[in-house]
Amino acid sequence: MKKIWNGINWLILAGVITAGYLGIFLWWIGYDRIARYPANNSLNEVGDFIAGFFSPLAFIWLVAAVLTQRQELTDTRDQFAENQKVVDAQLKTINEQSGLLQQQHTLAEETAKRTYRLSLFQERYKIYEEFIAFGKQHEASKYDDAYLEMVDLTHKASFVFGRDVHEYFGEIAQVIYELEQLRDAHTTYQSDGAGNRTAIIKSQDAAESIGQTESWLWEQFFLPEERKDKFFASLRISDE
Repeated sequence: MKKIWNGINWLILAGVITAGYLGIFLWWIGYDRIARYPANNSLNEVGDFIAGFFSPLAFIWLVAAVLTQRQELTDTRDQFAENQKVVDAQLKTINEQSGLLQQQHTLAEETAKRTYRLSLFQERYKIYEEFIAFGKQHEASKYDDAYLEMVDLTHKASFVFGRDVHEYFGEIAQVIYELEQLRDAHTTYQSDGAGNRTAIIKSQDAAESIGQTESWLWEQFFLPEERKDKFFASLRISDE
């Protein structure tokens, strides 16, 4: 019913009523009587006649104008309501997209963290393998002339490991250096006349000190308990 009411063109209807009103008026009074009326009556009477004749038409057009304006206001209100629905739908879509983007951001952030942790683990494990290979390489020579190589490995470790492992590597490098100094200070060489030289430790105390130092170094490189104690926390990967 409301849709039919809003679909009526009140101006056209007012025009139809006006035409009908004029037709009925002319048929009822007659054109000749209307034409003679101004000549046979005073101006006041003519004015009253014209006012009486047009007052219904004025009322009809006033009502038509009001109803037409009401229709326009109703259409504007309905259009505003439709626009509001569209805006609400857009806001809902934006909120959903915002939530999706937030989820994607969180996922990307977590992926980046995991990638970083994995990359860090790979670099640390590479240093760990170099550490083990270093021990095996210099075991036969009792870590003679290994100081500079250990210092280089210590510098590499400083970029990927924490302070504890870096200081541990530095401690080993320092012990190797002290071992070399101890050997140089307490070792003498004897020749057998055929060009062969034999290293001899000058004192028993020096020999024991050198042996203890070599034993400590061997433990650092070859005892799993020692390596686990130093490397486990750094090589362990967690989701935290």
